[in-house]
Amino acid sequence: MNITSEHTENSLKTEAISNGAYSFVVAFEIAKVITAYIESNPNLSLRSIAHADENVSREYVRKLSQALIPDEKLNKDKVLRVLQLISRKEKLSEVLLSFEGTIAEYLKEAYKVSGQYEIELSGKELELALNESEDHCIAYHLAHTPVGVTEEKCASILGNKGVNALKSLEKRGLLEKVSKFYLGKSKETFYTTIETCHKVAQNFLRFYSPSHFGKKRNYILTFSGALNQDGVEKEQEIFQNFHNELQKLYKDSKYQGDIPCFALAAMDSFDVLKDDNE
Repeated sequence: MNITSEHTENSLKTEAISNGAYSFVVAFEIAKVITAYIESNPNLSLRSIAHADENVSREYVRKLSQALIPDEKLNKDKVLRVLQLISRKEKLSEVLLSFEGTIAEYLKEAYKVSGQYEIELSGKELELALNESEDHCIAYHLAHTPVGVTEEKCASILGNKGVNALKSLEKRGLLEKVSKFYLGKSKETFYTTIETCHKVAQNFLRFYSPSHFGKKRNYILTFSGALNQDGVEKEQEIFQNFHNELQKLYKDSKYQGDIPCFALAAMDSFDVLKDDNE
């Protein structure tokens, strides 16, 4: 399919007229970027963009290329995957700096905490490994610290399966072994699919130990209620601030040590929003 700027602009206008309640400002700019990328790489197509990432369908890329998805319904993680492919950058902050104007503002707002740090975007091989098994997921995170993890320490947490997972991850090039320690190859990793982040959170939660309660080792909280949209967005802001504080804590050498820790946070609604663009 050949895409032209005129085609994209006409599609935008048609959709904007029929959906007056929505904005297409960001969508239009994303469409122009995809169009320019295809035009400057004549051997590529929408199919090849989608093929580069199994989490982004050709149909979704097609809708992005024609600005058929309003700004309010854009899947920020899928948009990031497409823009990462176009920019050919490995770090989240570098992808954000590759674009200007409307897209830059959209990305900075979407990743207002993580985008401040030098975080490497996860690749396909890592995403597959983290979703392969709980052992691979936990072993990777045990190693992905400033001090790394030994086979003995990993075995005390996961058993022999954990040691096998470490060796498997090293063989795939996702970890490296220095002396007796397994270490992550990047300081920090940003999971570019929400499904992987969800899976990692589920695996972490299985290691929450009620027996640690009252021993200055853990914390748990559940909360529910009913909010309006302004309240939901305010709650998101609270979680983003919490995220930022945790980011600073784990980076502060004064608090780094040999206790392998995890933290997770989540908020959502019980009802499910329908998305016709997936």
